[in-house]
Amino acid sequence: LGEPIVDVMENYIINHTFGGATNYQYARQIFDQKFIYDAKYEQIAQGMIDGMEQNGISIYSPTLGEDLTYKDVLIANSIPDFTSFSEFNINGPGCSDLMSWGEATENSELGGEMVISRNLDWENNPYLINNALIIIWGKFSGSSQRIITFGFTGMIGALSGINESGIVTFQNMGNHNMPPDGTDFYPVNLAQRDGLESWDYNNDGVCSPRDVTDAVRAHNVSSTFIVNTAGP
Repeated sequence: LGEPIVDVMENYIINHTFGGATNYQYARQIFDQKFIYDAKYEQIAQGMIDGMEQNGISIYSPTLGEDLTYKDVLIANSIPDFTSFSEFNINGPGCSDLMSWGEATENSELGGEMVISRNLDWENNPYLINNALIIIWGKFSGSSQRIITFGFTGMIGALSGINESGIVTFQNMGNHNMPPDGTDFYPVNLAQRDGLESWDYNNDGVCSPRDVTDAVRAHNVSSTFIVNTAGP
């Protein structure tokens, strides 16, 4: 997937979302100054860069005039979080999902169980539409469970995801995009993945939707998000 990842990074992230080299370099500064992330995500992002190089995929960005690094992968996974910074014109419908259960599905084969429709309608950019992706992740450590995420090439967070226990999470944009105060912002999709991968993030003795919501609440996030979670 090296070529699609570079395609999204160069054409969607750097040039479309941030509007070129000057703004993107400023985004790099903001990320360095105001964002934090778990070490495992640096390892995953670096693994992506290493894997592309080992397979002969150029990681050189013509727009930036330099090679992409693991940090660029992390910035790409923080697009929802950058929406609150007024310097960047990041707009989109914001994604949506529809959860139906009970009376809504009782007269179908589901017999009242839940069905979820996820719309990746952030925006109709062709570099996103043509690079939608479902990823099955193996266990990152002995204390984690396997997860499935779906989004776009280059995404390592859980914009949308489900774990072995049947817990699902979907992130949609909120309605408050004022410049954020403070620092140490943690990318919301990475926080969702933290909650999904853990067998019991909040140590309450059960794997439940609250593990995901508590994982998000445990961090300082830069904007408002609508995070839907559900269990079996």
